[in-house]
Parts: sequence; C-alpha cells; structure tokens
Amino acid sequence: MPTFALLKLVHLLAVVVWIGGACGLAVLCLRVARSSDRPAAAAVLRQAGFYGRAVIGPASVLTLISGIGMVVIIGLGFGPLWVRWGLAGVFGHFVLGATLLRRATARLIELAEAPETPAPVFAAARRRLGLLNAVYVALLLSTVSVMVLQPMF
Repeated sequence: MPTFALLKLVHLLAVVVWIGGACGLAVLCLRVARSSDRPAAAAVLRQAGFYGRAVIGPASVLTLISGIGMVVIIGLGFGPLWVRWGLAGVFGHFVLGATLLRRATARLIELAEAPETPAPVFAAARRRLGLLNAVYVALLLSTVSVMVLQPMF
C-alpha cells in the first residue's frame, strides 16, 4: 500500500475516533449533568475526562501527524486555506479541550461532589460546560467540513 494511502486511512480513522468520541461525550456529559443524581454525574464526568485523555487526545495527535505527513508527501505546503483551517482546528482543540473543557468539567465534578452546592451555582457551571462543548463541537465540525469540501489538488 502506498504511503499516502496508508496515511489517509490512518488520518480518517483517527478523525472518526476523535470527533465521533468528542461529540458523543459532549451529549453524554450534558445529559448526565442535567440529572438530579449529582454523584452519578460526577462519576460519569470523571470517566469522560479519562476518555478524553486516553482516546480523544491521542486520536487528535494521530490526526495531526498523519495530516502533516500527507501534505508533505504530495508537496502541497501549508499555504492553502483548508490546510491552515485544519491546523487551526487542531490548535483550537488543544486550547478548548485540554484547558477550558478540562477545567469546566473538573469544576462541575467538584460542585457535584459537594452536597452543599447551591442549585444556581451548579446550574451556572453546567451551562458553562454546555457552552464550551457547543463551541468545541462546532469547531470540530467546521474543520471536518472544510476538509471534505477542499478543492481537489
């Protein structure tokens, strides 16, 4: 199998795992955070954090490496808008996912585990996580859209 075809296969499989997992986790986290069972919410959110670090993070790195490999093999360079958009999407993933979403999830876990947390404080933290997840998913989907609609080379 030619190197480019292998890199493309790895790239697409990594994207499916990364973005599919991220979208699934976003829905699950929001659903469980709306539950009245705060200990269960904390447990699920904790596992979501693990999944993010163990699966989504490595899949995003594999996506980046294989994407750069394909660009280098075909000699395209990093000038085209769709290539730069892809790099920006990965960078945005690291900024949002590894920092803001992680902190918002940790805060919601902390509030869910504290029985004295007032409902409005918990609701505000839940809304923040929901907003960050919506922005994150929109970024990922826009990146995939640009990759799919790229001009043929």
